[in-house]
Formats: sequence, C-alpha cells, structure tokens
Amino acid sequence: MRSAHITLITIAVLFPASLAAQSHPQPQPYRYNGNGYAFGSIGACQHGYALFGGGGGGAALLWKGFALGVDAGAYRFSDGWSFGLVHPTIGWHFVNRTIRARNEFFVNFGPGAVFGVNGGVGPSGTLGAGAIHWAGNRVGIRWEVRAHGLAEEGILVGRIGVSFR
Repeated sequence: MRSAHITLITIAVLFPASLAAQSHPQPQPYRYNGNGYAFGSIGACQHGYALFGGGGGGAALLWKGFALGVDAGAYRFSDGWSFGLVHPTIGWHFVNRTIRARNEFFVNFGPGAVFGVNGGVGPSGTLGAGAIHWAGNRVGIRWEVRAHGLAEEGILVGRIGVSFR
C-alpha cells in the first residue's frame, strides 16, 4: 500500500511539471536567408579621377552559401561626370546558415548595365569581395572592394555600409 501512495505522489508531482515544460513556446531554429544593405563608396578609375557614390542592394541565400542578389548605385567622378550602375549578382557567402555568425565573408560577380554614358545605357560587369561584421542579431557593418568594368572604364571602389538581416 505504501508503494502505491509513493507512486501516486510521484505522478501528481511530475505530471504537472512535464505539462508546464511542454506549454512553454519552443525557440524556433535559426535560419539565415540573406541580407539587404546600403553603402557609401570612394574609388578611382584607370585614368586617375576620383569617384564618390552610394547605393544599396540585397542577396538571398538559396543553397548553403550560394546567393543571388541585385546591387545598384549612383556615382560621380571628380570631373563632374555622373552615372548609375545596376547589377544582378551571383555570389558565395562563407557561412553556416543555421548558426548566427559574428563575421561573414563573401565574394560576388555579375553582368549589368551602366546608365548615363553619353545619355544612354551600356554594358558593365562587377567583381567584388568583402565582409560583414554583425554587431547585433539584425544589423552589421559591411566592408567591400569592387571592380567595375564599363564600356571604356575600369573602376576600383571601396565600400562601407550597413547590412540588415
């Protein structure tokens, strides 16, 4: 009889505790799907003219570190000539998508279009590499170096900006 009482007391104590543990919302697993960003840039062309600009973009991680994105910016040379660039990008982010990393490194490239060349549109291409230091869960500082090839110009720019995930 004594063991029956101990069993009932044990069930009475443990069963509500197990229900209480199950009633708390379980944390959702983390999954990194990409980021958006804004940047300012400074650089130069092969002729030695300084270049200033800014823009933004984003990248969606589709499989492991493989990313597809778009990047757009407006630039102005020190001699007054202005132009805009739009590039769809293909890239690789060196991250584990299930772990919230503090630092994220990436490379990307893509064909695109330049606007403002003699009042028209022309072909361009880009190649870049950089890093994002995630200062918090959602905001990070982004550093990047990009090489842009336009119809008759080669441009190298350094970028610094903010990323959001």
